[in-house]
Amino acid sequence: MSEPAPSPSHNAIAEAPVEPVNPDLGRPYISNPIDLIKPTIKAFTTNLGTYILGLVATIGFFILVALLAVGAILLPIYRLTSSGSGINSLNPAAAFIPAAILLAAVIVTTILYIQPAMMRLRLAMAHGREVTLGQLLVNTKDVAGRLFWTQLLYSLAVLGGLLLLVVPGLIFAVWYSQATYAAVEDGLSGLAALRRSRQLVRGHFWDTAGTLSLLQAVAALAALVTLIPLFGPILGFFLSAGLAVFSAVMMPLVAGRYLQLKAVHDDSEPVGSTSAWNYVVVFLAFLSFGLSGYQSFTDYQKSPKDQPKPAFSASPASRH
Repeated sequence: MSEPAPSPSHNAIAEAPVEPVNPDLGRPYISNPIDLIKPTIKAFTTNLGTYILGLVATIGFFILVALLAVGAILLPIYRLTSSGSGINSLNPAAAFIPAAILLAAVIVTTILYIQPAMMRLRLAMAHGREVTLGQLLVNTKDVAGRLFWTQLLYSLAVLGGLLLLVVPGLIFAVWYSQATYAAVEDGLSGLAALRRSRQLVRGHFWDTAGTLSLLQAVAALAALVTLIPLFGPILGFFLSAGLAVFSAVMMPLVAGRYLQLKAVHDDSEPVGSTSAWNYVVVFLAFLSFGLSGYQSFTDYQKSPKDQPKPAFSASPASRH
């Protein structure tokens, strides 16, 4: 039995009565992942200010927690040294329990607020609608449960597939790649979100794989540049910085593909043939993984091996 088309009313951002300031990435359908770059950049600029504000707030939060954790560990040590007591009398619980509590706070905050807000931001960009940071954080707890459960099942499915000779895991990663967007945009959860993703991707496997592989393909090109004699490492340094910026700008890319797949499935948006660039991009992504593995292997081979040292060295006189 086919999954009924879900109502978009679960996503408050998508339903906000705000006119889009940029075109919706969901229409028209674009098979070529290269052709998605320009509209994705334009979609990102829709909420550039909100993205920067959220990024600064998130980094500030993590820095504050890190400082508190360091303080929680060092304060008991300082008190002991100030009182003249030895550090051996330190109770480990006094230092590490507060740090563990702070770590738990980071995990909970990420699950309840940061991840749902980031997913909403991606979808808002893809819809071409401006949103504020406050809008992104409204009722995130309602989204967090669905998102966490869906991500957990997705991870288990992909991990289980990777254990089955790798290839099934890669297929599952593409099939279920849209599940988290179904959880946020359409209010689905768990298996229902995975089924919805599989339903949308059916018939568009290579389009979806090409979209998912685009960033890795660009990384592969950057890695190939580093192989150029003399100037390669210098160019690679600047390309790495550019790749970090490009990765941020491509935030709404997969969300845009999700909206396109929805338009095709739910509204019969016309679709052309699969672009050959999808195969090229997927190949480059695999090439990137291969280059990374090769680089790691060569670095390991070049690293000095620890030689076992004898327990004692005999003097020349003792050898006679």
